[in-house]
Amino acid sequence: MALDIDLDTRPDRDARALLALALVLASLLLIPALRTSLWGSEGRWLVVAREMARSGDALTMVLGDDEYAAKPFGSYWLVIGAAKLLGGFTEVAGRLPGVVAYVATLIVTYVLGCRTLGARTGALAALLLAASARMLVLAGTASADPQQLLGLTVALLLLLEAFESGRLRDFLLLGVVAGLTTQMKGLPGLALPGFAAVLWALLVRGPRWLVHGGALLGALTGMALAFAPYLVARGVHGDWNALGMLWHESVLRALEPFDHVEPWWFYLSNQFVLLTAWSMLLPAALMYAVRRLRSPESDERGWWQRLRASEPMRRAAFPLFAYLAVLLFFGLSASRRSYYLMPIAPFAALLVADVLLAAPAGLTGLLRRSGLGLLGVSSLALGLLTLTYFAVRPWITVAPASLTALLPDLEPLWPRLPVWLAATALAILPAVALLRARLTPRMLVVCVGATLAQLALLSIFMTMHLRSDLDPLPRFAAAVRAIAPPAELAGLEEASGSRLRFYLDPPPGPQPSAPRFRIVSADRLSAVLAAEPEWRRVDSPLLDAAAWPAGESKGYTLLERRTAP
Repeated sequence: MALDIDLDTRPDRDARALLALALVLASLLLIPALRTSLWGSEGRWLVVAREMARSGDALTMVLGDDEYAAKPFGSYWLVIGAAKLLGGFTEVAGRLPGVVAYVATLIVTYVLGCRTLGARTGALAALLLAASARMLVLAGTASADPQQLLGLTVALLLLLEAFESGRLRDFLLLGVVAGLTTQMKGLPGLALPGFAAVLWALLVRGPRWLVHGGALLGALTGMALAFAPYLVARGVHGDWNALGMLWHESVLRALEPFDHVEPWWFYLSNQFVLLTAWSMLLPAALMYAVRRLRSPESDERGWWQRLRASEPMRRAAFPLFAYLAVLLFFGLSASRRSYYLMPIAPFAALLVADVLLAAPAGLTGLLRRSGLGLLGVSSLALGLLTLTYFAVRPWITVAPASLTALLPDLEPLWPRLPVWLAATALAILPAVALLRARLTPRMLVVCVGATLAQLALLSIFMTMHLRSDLDPLPRFAAAVRAIAPPAELAGLEEASGSRLRFYLDPPPGPQPSAPRFRIVSADRLSAVLAAEPEWRRVDSPLLDAAAWPAGESKGYTLLERRTAP
């Protein structure tokens, strides 16, 4: 069967409405989570940015008393800008740049759809991203990853347009975006567009485009913007420490990883977790995209010749190419983590949206129906579990031991889930509809969107809101500030991930040499009390209200010296 590649890329009312829905959905899911307590490594961005602002030195990255040049300058500058806009360094200031970048990525994905597979496909892809549970959690985390995602998505869009138009302006703009993206998380911002440009040139234009004047000027522009801050830092501070960081984190980590080591096939499987839950449709989407590339079979020319001869075919093939290029680029690195692969999401979403709006036959159709069935079954099971939980909770007020043995984190969560969360069980209705053999395209979009929104809401609530409610660290830091004067407190070097340092906000300068109070991590507490009997626990109702669960190894204890030093 021949597949049509003369796509209607003009936006229509349905496409615009779908895009608006995607933007509203992403905003509703992300904005309320901005104020939740920090987790993981989020404290680094806020502490480093805060020290930058206080010192007036935007080219020095410091975490406590130590230099911390683990990421480029750009992501910290954005946090400083957000803090100035909001009036202080808060959780919202740390996360706002990433949330804005992710919402902007939805718009760029829509534009990509308009330039490749059609406006409705682009709008549906934006909706898929707006309801991607794992991607939303990453986008709502203070880091440099959402900004890199936006920059690389824009860069690959500009790459497509530059190779179609050949205009110097497009190549220069591509270089500008790639150079600025490098300031977010490092050399992938420059290297991935360059890697994709070489592959795309060889595939659709030929080797001569590797020395195209516009492409060379664009590459020089990108490199100039990528390395300019490091040259300025060298002139101001007289060292290459920041540039050494860039080499260490972007090149040495990729070639000889000192952490984050996973097998070569890690991304082949992990992408299905990263793109949960619409990744269930990814096998059908990839098969459909390959069939589109090989069609029509009646054409005597090979697919490569047709690709070079037809602009509509090149545009229709670009999402598949970009998906494979991103997967290959990050797969070649020896350092692998799930969120490194975030730039694949817009292109995977376009491919999945394309197969959702089509009616493929044969094996592709079977894979599509299987993916929809899995999505429906997953949402149906989650809805039934939600209903069961709220039905039995009035009588079973404590999590059953058989469940907590399998899920230890369930015990503190059991009595805390709000009743309004039961409304997510309404997703049972669209889930059942997805199990039907036939749905109109509009009804299919509604059902898929509703089931994904249910999963995303539960994921955001459990991962960010409920975790924040159970997190004693902000309360502990507030209690320490009320009890221990900053000039008499030590132990901040044990602040794992810098979250404690962010909440305590100690004054600059070295810690006291003979402190009256001391913070000790839970895993060292017993050893410290046994070896240093002059220290004892501080007893205070304030600290009692901020206690960690028994056996928690990541908690902290405030100690007081028994006698004057």
